[in-house]
Amino acid sequence: SSDTLGNLIDNLLTVSRIERNIFSIVTKPTDPFPIIKDTIDSMRKTAFTRKQKLIINASQELPVIFADTFRFREVINNLVENAMTYSPLGSMIMINAEKRDTFLQVSVIDTGPGIPKESMPRLFTKFFRAPGSLEASAKGTGLGLFISKTIIELHKGKIWVESEQGKGATFTFIVPIATPQSIAQYQQEAETAPLTVKNGKGIIIRNI
Repeated sequence: SSDTLGNLIDNLLTVSRIERNIFSIVTKPTDPFPIIKDTIDSMRKTAFTRKQKLIINASQELPVIFADTFRFREVINNLVENAMTYSPLGSMIMINAEKRDTFLQVSVIDTGPGIPKESMPRLFTKFFRAPGSLEASAKGTGLGLFISKTIIELHKGKIWVESEQGKGATFTFIVPIATPQSIAQYQQEAETAPLTVKNGKGIIIRNI
């Protein structure tokens, strides 16, 4: 109950920042595979209690992306948690990650009841939960997908869902792959960035 309440408060604070246009991310060149693997591994205990299997289908040599590590992990967690919630006991949930042209594509595939066609356009809106059996089986607030969409768009990517009732759902997002030029520029800017020094009187900025 404490974890649920904590997650609710965090989500509400995040939504408030999004609505006030003060929600932001800090990205850096990132290897996405360890983030995906660590996030999934942290969820295996919960999956085990539901007799569910989490399968990662991805190469350990995925392309580097510019990512906010914490927020990227949050998106993976949200999508897999949804898949676990809506999939039956003993089911398998697949997490695919691969290079697609100039993008990294990540998909979370579940074997749940699927999403009603009329609910699809509103799925990523704030507080929306699909009616019927989907709503009855979930304990969430309808904020996870809204937040995930915002995070992916801030990463200059896109997120969408494909589903058919009775045949599960596939949530997919793409984010751009970092180019050698963009990585070199980031490293150059990092080397010449001002040093931030904090003392008892405030924050002083000075050049290295």
